[in-house]
Amino acid sequence: MPQKKNRKQIKITNSRKKELFPYAETFPYFLQDDSEKKKCWFMCEEHAEKYILRYNPMYKLYHYTGK
Repeated sequence: MPQKKNRKQIKITNSRKKELFPYAETFPYFLQDDSEKKKCWFMCEEHAEKYILRYNPMYKLYHYTGK
């Protein structure tokens, strides 16, 4: 029987702050990695989730919703 991975819930916050999203049209997801003081932008939620599961950072993940 295959093992199930224990997945934790990914928390996403909607944001309208244009200054966090210089690439909003292509990369609407912004992750602030507080563990390593990094800023990352992603094309989709799945890519951000993959980063979070791989590196297990203390993070804040934002999705751009403003126009």
